[in-house]
Amino acid sequence: MGERRLRVLVVDDERKNSELVAAELRDAGFAASHVGGGTEALAKLEAGGVDAVVTDLRMKPPDGMALLAEVRRRWPETIVVMMTAYAALPTAREALKLGAQDYVEKEGDFVEVIAHVLREAGERKDLQRSNRALAATVETLRRGEASP
Repeated sequence: MGERRLRVLVVDDERKNSELVAAELRDAGFAASHVGGGTEALAKLEAGGVDAVVTDLRMKPPDGMALLAEVRRRWPETIVVMMTAYAALPTAREALKLGAQDYVEKEGDFVEVIAHVLREAGERKDLQRSNRALAATVETLRRGEASP
C-alpha cells in the first residue's frame, strides 16, 4: 500500500494566515486547503475528505476550542492541531485534554513544527489502520474462514 498524502484543512479567520499556512503545508507535501472560520470548516468536514485540521485558537464563534470539541465529537479519527499567537499554558492544557494532537505558537518556523506533528500523527494513524487490518486477517485465519 503506497503512502497517501494527508488532507489538511487550515482554519483561520485571518484569511492571509490560512492561505500562507496552507501554501507552506502544500510545499511540505500535504494536500492542504484553507477556510476562514469554524463554520466554513464544519461544512468542509461534513463534505468529507479531511484527515487533519489545523485551526487558529482565537476566531469569531465557533472559535478553535469549539471547533476542536465538535471535531472530536463528530469525526474522532481526524487529527487536530491548534495554532495561536496568544499562547497560554492553561489553554494549551485544555486543548490537549480535549484531544488536540498539539498546540503550536505562531512564531518563527511554526509551520515546520505543524508539518512535523502532522507527519507523526499520520504515520501513527497508518500504523493503527494496518494493525486493525492485520488483526482482522489473523482473526479470519484463526476461525478458518480464509479461502485458500
